[in-house]
Amino acid sequence: MPTLPIKTRDDLRELEKVLKQKPDLVSNLSTYLSTYVSKEPAKENVSAKKVMAALISNSVAKLFSLRGHKDKMAFDASQVWAAVKGAFC
Repeated sequence: MPTLPIKTRDDLRELEKVLKQKPDLVSNLSTYLSTYVSKEPAKENVSAKKVMAALISNSVAKLFSLRGHKDKMAFDASQVWAAVKGAFC
């Protein structure tokens, strides 16, 4: 499993592959990412930025949009997105 934050597209693909092969790791990643989430609902925006910064570098993040608009890859179809959502639940 690649180290976080993910710095290359290949590392992200490897993480996706691992998460698909071992679905219990999605929960583990969610738990890790939840440490960056504030308990205060008003700070959800700040928490989201912290979670994403802990997860992927800006150079990788700019390749994605949530739903894949403007020639970018869709982030919402990934196992990594499932882990991010889990961090906030």
